[in-house]
Amino acid sequence: MNKNLVVVAAVVMAALLCINGARLAATTLYKPINRVVGESSIIPLNEKASLSKFAVSGRWNGPGTARVFLLDGKETRLVADTSKLAPNLNSVYLSDVCVETCEVSGVVPEAIAVQIIGKGNLAIDGYTFTTESNVAGLASCPECKKVNAVQTPDHGIFLISILLLIGIIGSHRFTHHTVNPLKKRAMASVFITGFVSLTALFIFSIFNPHGVIAVVTRYAASVFAAGGVLTLFVIGGFEIVREKEGHEAEAAVWKELEHEEEEWENRP
Repeated sequence: MNKNLVVVAAVVMAALLCINGARLAATTLYKPINRVVGESSIIPLNEKASLSKFAVSGRWNGPGTARVFLLDGKETRLVADTSKLAPNLNSVYLSDVCVETCEVSGVVPEAIAVQIIGKGNLAIDGYTFTTESNVAGLASCPECKKVNAVQTPDHGIFLISILLLIGIIGSHRFTHHTVNPLKKRAMASVFITGFVSLTALFIFSIFNPHGVIAVVTRYAASVFAAGGVLTLFVIGGFEIVREKEGHEAEAAVWKELEHEEEEWENRP
């Protein structure tokens, strides 16, 4: 295996990951519903975008309570519960309420389920959601209103990529520098693990960034990146100490030779 080509490939992948992470943006949109619900029912959403936040707005009227759940075909998440907002009031206003949906990852909502307990009705004005790109925002939702659009580079991807790249390049350099077989094997492990982690991170971050495998890969890559850099620091510290001791020993030898030479010259 040509390690120089591996290093070049690692630099290219890390650069592309950093560029891709810098292009990510978070867009917050508001979509009106304007529907009054008097009994438990399911309201389809037909959203195509992957969301990172979901909140509802509206008003509850009546002595009973209402709960709103977000359905994505896999999990059911509580969005709002009027009994928790104002348990002793018959009229409750909901403004961008999110209980379990304030921070989610890779969720594509299919519908919201409204559960009515007791007497009353829930007037749903609409819902606010945050997408992970502008493309999946207004382009697929012409009736939506853009609330906020802030550039939010993915600093996690950037940091992991840089740390993995440092581990790959550093271990490559140390392998040629050290003569200790154990240290060479450790550097080879850091080199191979770092490149495999960076390759997996690159593939899943580019082609399936919101999948479960991509999230697991990112966590694993972060662990390997931290471990690789820590290994470099430890072995690098030992190498610095060894070189310092070598230089000191060499200086002592030269000093001893100079002393012997002075004594030889001073002999009668």
